[in-house]
Amino acid sequence: MPEKLYSWERRQKTDGRKRQTDRRPGKGAPGPSHPGGGGSGDSPLVVRQEGRPDDEVRSMELRGHQADVEERGRAMGKLAEALLLLDKAAALGAVEEALAAGVDPLALVDEARQGLEGVGKKYDSGEFFLMELMRAAQIFQSIAGVLNPRIVAAYGAVKTSGKVVLGTVAGDIHDLGKNIVKILLECRGIEVVDLGVDVPTARFVEAVRQHQPQVVGMSALLTASVSEMNKNVEAFEAAGLRDKVKIIVGGGIVGEIDQSMLKADYATIDANTGTKLIEQWIG
Repeated sequence: MPEKLYSWERRQKTDGRKRQTDRRPGKGAPGPSHPGGGGSGDSPLVVRQEGRPDDEVRSMELRGHQADVEERGRAMGKLAEALLLLDKAAALGAVEEALAAGVDPLALVDEARQGLEGVGKKYDSGEFFLMELMRAAQIFQSIAGVLNPRIVAAYGAVKTSGKVVLGTVAGDIHDLGKNIVKILLECRGIEVVDLGVDVPTARFVEAVRQHQPQVVGMSALLTASVSEMNKNVEAFEAAGLRDKVKIIVGGGIVGEIDQSMLKADYATIDANTGTKLIEQWIG
């Protein structure tokens, strides 16, 4: 009567003859590859897991990856929502949650910027006032304080690709928009020389001479500041510096006046638009 062959037994040809290479259970020492099964040291049992083809394994891996992506998306969504609610604790908590989920810190900077833009829209519609806008900017700065070291840790010290001088013009102490632009530029590896607020013309001129930036950014909220901005541009011309820099102006003033009144190269009320243009200018 022929021997009964088990499903985990193999046959292979040797010298033109079929030879059983694995022992049956109970015919020798238990094989390491099958509980209680036999096996020789020379030919260990190889048990294939049935019903688990490669396609299914890949599908399981894909589902796991998709779950990770969804978790990261939820964490990032919490950040934008917290900014819209002006909830600093929730925003910082969302940042830590997203970082723990493996979200790129640069992506979180962009998510926070989008949340801040949402706050700006509420301000434009009259739902938020200046106090809420300033609160959102403070939260944004706190977020940047957490993320900047992570960016350096992930990518190394950011190599600066250009230099920008920023300042709020004389007679104006509003720095919300300027600070947002500063953070966005620094996250993109652009060095920022921040002159602060209520900056006199002479200080702008001296900063350009000393630091030799590619771009000068001037910010203002008050309509009366238009003359100060133009005065600064004229001072650059008189000092022989005008053709050495691009000049961009921003702030609430831009949305309230005829931009042809300004002598700058570009004017925008949107921090992200201004940041992208500065990047293009620097090249």
